[in-house]
Amino acid sequence: MGLRADHAALMGHYLDQFRGGPSARAFYDDDYLEVYPQSGEQLTGPSEAIEAIRRQPSGVAIVGEPHLTSCGEDRVVLEALLDYGGPRSWLIGVYETHAGKFHRATAYFGDPFEAPAWRRPWAERFDPLDPSSWDDEGDGRPVDEADVGRIVRAELAGDVEVLRAAAHPDYRASFPQSGERFDFGGLQAVDANYPGGLPEMQLSWVAGATERWIVSPANVPVRVSGGGDSWVGEILMRYPSGERYFGLTVQVYREGRLWRQRYYYVAPFAAAPFRDDLVARIDPDTVLG
Repeated sequence: MGLRADHAALMGHYLDQFRGGPSARAFYDDDYLEVYPQSGEQLTGPSEAIEAIRRQPSGVAIVGEPHLTSCGEDRVVLEALLDYGGPRSWLIGVYETHAGKFHRATAYFGDPFEAPAWRRPWAERFDPLDPSSWDDEGDGRPVDEADVGRIVRAELAGDVEVLRAAAHPDYRASFPQSGERFDFGGLQAVDANYPGGLPEMQLSWVAGATERWIVSPANVPVRVSGGGDSWVGEILMRYPSGERYFGLTVQVYREGRLWRQRYYYVAPFAAAPFRDDLVARIDPDTVLG
């Protein structure tokens, strides 16, 4: 599917705010919500969301070109590296649209990290700021919701044979935070050799075009959306060490098979004092439940 023209225009107004452009107030619903699951914050209303950007103590700018993916008719995913006057962080935002306006956003922020040495035998390096490295549009062929649900369940259960059958022969998994890319066999080797074991994963939802609910192997309700070739999912992860992370996965399909997949891993963080008066506090587990 790539990027719909209406999504491109709407996100252009949003991104202009990071480039010193005018406020995008006219393009927000009056009941707009913006949620930060990592810190348990919720901005209620367009004025609060716009003011939160303006108040960044060191300012905020986009590094390079942001990447946009339409997930059906009413969702668009933004992946962009932000610069906060020195420190940098990846923004992964899932924006729900309605009648040409922003209706809701869920935003995650993850620091870049060095590629771990132990993964080197299976990794191909790439530059996430090189636009050519994001050559990942699907072929427009709709993916059946039941097929996506089957792949989601297989990922949660670690069912390699189901995943192998679902993967495109040219499957690649990318980690923009570290600049690593893996083929299917390499990714399975990384999982098999993960120090301390893989985390327990609870998938909250997968978004595409039309929402559906499925049940994971652990009987956790999973919201899925189908009808397009691009999907995004949010995962709550608990590692054996006790660490708690959120995971994001962006999936792109070709010929009805999983062709490209991008992963992000983001840690909880403390709520920012500079926006205390703009937010309501929420339970992150409720957001992802």
